[in-house]
Amino acid sequence: MRKNTTEKRADHNTPTTKVLTKTEARKFHSNIVIPHGYTKIDTEAFSSRKDITNVIIPDSITTIEKYAFTNCKNLTNITIPNSVTTIGACAFEECHNLTNITIPNNTTTIEKYAFTNCKNLTNITIPNSVTTIDKNAFAGCKKLTNITIPNNTTTIEKYAFADCENLTNITLHNNITNIGTRAFANCENLTNITIPNNIKIIDNGTFLGCRKLTNITIPDNVTTIGAYAFSGCENLTNITIPNNITTIGAYAFSGCENLTNITIPNNITTIDNYAFSGCKNLTSITIPDKVANIGNGSFHGCGKLTSIIMSDKVESIGKRAFFGCYNLNMAIPNSVTSIGEYAFYDCKSLTSITIPYDVTIIDKGTFFGCCNLTSIIIPNGVTSIGSRSFEDCENLTNITIPNSVTTIDDNAFFGCKKLTSITIPNGVTSIDKCAFADCEKLANITIPDSVTNMGYGVFDWCDNLFVSCSKKSYAYKYCKQRNISVKLIDQ
Repeated sequence: MRKNTTEKRADHNTPTTKVLTKTEARKFHSNIVIPHGYTKIDTEAFSSRKDITNVIIPDSITTIEKYAFTNCKNLTNITIPNSVTTIGACAFEECHNLTNITIPNNTTTIEKYAFTNCKNLTNITIPNSVTTIDKNAFAGCKKLTNITIPNNTTTIEKYAFADCENLTNITLHNNITNIGTRAFANCENLTNITIPNNIKIIDNGTFLGCRKLTNITIPDNVTTIGAYAFSGCENLTNITIPNNITTIGAYAFSGCENLTNITIPNNITTIDNYAFSGCKNLTSITIPDKVANIGNGSFHGCGKLTSIIMSDKVESIGKRAFFGCYNLNMAIPNSVTSIGEYAFYDCKSLTSITIPYDVTIIDKGTFFGCCNLTSIIIPNGVTSIGSRSFEDCENLTNITIPNSVTTIDDNAFFGCKKLTSITIPNGVTSIDKCAFADCEKLANITIPDSVTNMGYGVFDWCDNLFVSCSKKSYAYKYCKQRNISVKLIDQ
């Protein structure tokens, strides 16, 4: 028994196993000098200690475990020796008054959340030994202004420098092969950055909210620009997208208000939802031949966009694709088979439009607010004219509804103030509420016996209207109940 006890005590005192635990750490206060001989600072050893201001770590320590100094809000200075090879996750997280730190030369990984929200950290030296900067490592270090990534670093994980709002300059070298999601998101004062040549994917939100970024060079090896990659880069004026890129993700350039020109390369197959939404100063764009689908809201709010060239390979135009493009005048390619809701909402400069033959539905609000639209051709395959599809097309004087149409939804032609006459074809069975309300110059509308349903207020504020219909029709009864003038016809 004595022999075993002696061996156990010897093991406990072996330098490679001597751990500074949370219990032992309570012996130290304020300006702490950890005695030589300890090899590891244990998990949460000094966490949430408000009394600690300075710490000197001896060169016998090789490991600082996770949460070791987390939330030591009054810690201003710490000396970490080169003997330390591991700094654990969240080791210095929320050390709000820590101003500078030198990472030891033998450290290979800066673990996740290691220095998150060290709000007063202004300077940090990362040694060449570091190969990986893990997720959120320096996120929220609001006073960090400059940083150099060493040559041996190959990976910057997601959110690594997110919300470092005063970071103005960062040097990235070509050995870096991976930059994670939102790695530099909301670095509001970052003005310039060169993306390393070995990067193949600009991940989701990498530079989201980098408001002062004015120029950026995307290397030729990049094949994908992820969702929100440059969203909110308000001062970005010019960007060249290399030819190898095949995908521009959702919201990739949304809110790039000062982007005036962009060339989309020929290998692009996908322009995802809201990719260029809010690019208020973008004036023209050409869609490459390989793009089949214009995503929802792709150019939403591009108020200065005057022209867009689409090839005859485009098959669909998504919801709100050109919503609020006030100055846009364009033609829809014949290849298009579907147009989404509110696709051309408030496109005030559209004067005439031909809907392609394979489109079967004019969706809700498609041309709502196109106040200078004077003529439109609806093909014979269209079966439904959707809710508010032509609402407030104030200068529309004439429209022919094809025989294929069966339903005219609510508010479809509401506020078409210059429309004077219209013939409802024999296939229509339903005219929904307010469909022709506020068409103040509408003098005559012919409604067939096939119509068996009419919503309330179909002809509200149409003061000069005569409805042509047969005495046996549903329309006749509808008009008589509402004191709307009727011209009887035989059907």
